[in-house]
Amino acid sequence: MDEVLDHAPPIEAIEKEVEVNSILNVVPRTTKPHRGIYTSGYAKKCYELMRNHGMSPTEVAAELGISRRIIYYWAKDTAKEEFVEAFERGMTAYQAYHEKLLRNLITGKVKGSAPIQLQSNARRFRSDWGETVKNEVKVTNAAEGMSKEELDKQVISLLQKKR
Repeated sequence: MDEVLDHAPPIEAIEKEVEVNSILNVVPRTTKPHRGIYTSGYAKKCYELMRNHGMSPTEVAAELGISRRIIYYWAKDTAKEEFVEAFERGMTAYQAYHEKLLRNLITGKVKGSAPIQLQSNARRFRSDWGETVKNEVKVTNAAEGMSKEELDKQVISLLQKKR
């Protein structure tokens, strides 16, 4: 028994690690559940990771120590109403996180590539972003080599079609 205690880290080291993690805003990994056994704490953790860190469901599953299959199973399991609601709210927050990131890239509040984030959003959020990006690419490609008059005619034509 003394041998086990000799190898345990001193409490000061554990406290220091917790302090460093909180300063660096490191997300502590949750202990791995046995075969995906659900506990109510997973709902809150899932929502927080998606909202505060922009984590995908796959990343959340990894942080919770479960498989992707299990997180999606819980998200559809009506017996786990708390998790279903948290997951839905989390998916909304996840998309909002990445849309805000794109806006901040465009306005220069953060450094990075807005076009890459735009393409990333189009892949992640196909139902909301897919057509927008396709239309922008079509217009951009069609505009190459056109005169100002031709561009004006094209814009008028597109506006009339939209009505």
